[in-house]
Amino acid sequence: MNIQKTQKERYKQGVDAENYIEELANKAFFKDWCFKNPRLPNGKELCDLLVVFDDVVIIFQVKSLKLHEDTGKYNKSDVEKNIKQLGGAKNKFLN
Repeated sequence: MNIQKTQKERYKQGVDAENYIEELANKAFFKDWCFKNPRLPNGKELCDLLVVFDDVVIIFQVKSLKLHEDTGKYNKSDVEKNIKQLGGAKNKFLN
């Protein structure tokens, strides 16, 4: 099994995953509470999907990570980078 994917394939997979999460969230939380790819005032994307209702915020960050060829596991540094990105989005609401 070839687990290597081209950049284009990984991008499409990520977009498909984002669309799927948006569809699920719209059904679970109602469309009016869901915001796909919200932007900060500086134009940067805050997250892939944001769900806001009263004082509850749910932040979705969808990734298409590359598996390590030998172990079939995700690269730890990629996971840590994505956790840091999610934490940054969370901090925008706390500050």
